[in-house]
Amino acid sequence: GGGGGGGGGGGDGGGRYAREEDYAKKCKTGGDSCDVSSSFPTFHLLPRNDERTHGYLAYVETFAHPSVTHFDEHLTCDYGGAGGAPMVVYSTKKLEAVVVSPADNHMAAWQTRSRTLQKHRQQASLSFGLSGMVTDIPAGTTYTTMITFGHSIRRAMLAWGDALWRYHGAKAKLTDPINYQLSYWTDNGAYYYYETEQGKNYADTMVDVARYLDAQIPVQSFQFDSWWYYKG
Repeated sequence: GGGGGGGGGGGDGGGRYAREEDYAKKCKTGGDSCDVSSSFPTFHLLPRNDERTHGYLAYVETFAHPSVTHFDEHLTCDYGGAGGAPMVVYSTKKLEAVVVSPADNHMAAWQTRSRTLQKHRQQASLSFGLSGMVTDIPAGTTYTTMITFGHSIRRAMLAWGDALWRYHGAKAKLTDPINYQLSYWTDNGAYYYYETEQGKNYADTMVDVARYLDAQIPVQSFQFDSWWYYKG
């Protein structure tokens, strides 16, 4: 089942937001990684045309790399799933954008092309809701989707962040040095991600990197990724 939420103010340029809530009844689901257990809201995906007036931006897969494509019926499940939020739909002709994301239950949230809805409605659609991998939903479970609007992608994204802060009653904490100091990272995509200098181990490689940076760049901290600890 579905329900509706309210609206409020936004940040940086007058972005606005609205909440849409999905109140789930107790149910069992099929465990489909490319579907949702309950869907609200759902966007119909229109046929592609030569003008291609709407673009689509999402953050996908484990490392949340940005993916940009067209917002039409050719959108695939690969652009949804657990890594697909926040989703940004923007006009390619006007400076307007909409951001859609879960407002709560983030670890169980999903956005994808629903196979079930497409089968029953005979129309391509993009659905938001609880993951199709969730096999049991307790009665009274609430899933909330947040939608923000702005006159550019930047303004819509900033309004989205402000709305999430307000929704959860949180206060910004910018004391982490990562937010204001230069740091060196060895995560996925870095030169020394699961890579060392020739003939050296990880520790000696990082010591050499630190010495080089001390003489060249004012790096204040290092991030050591999953290569440094023992794995079971």
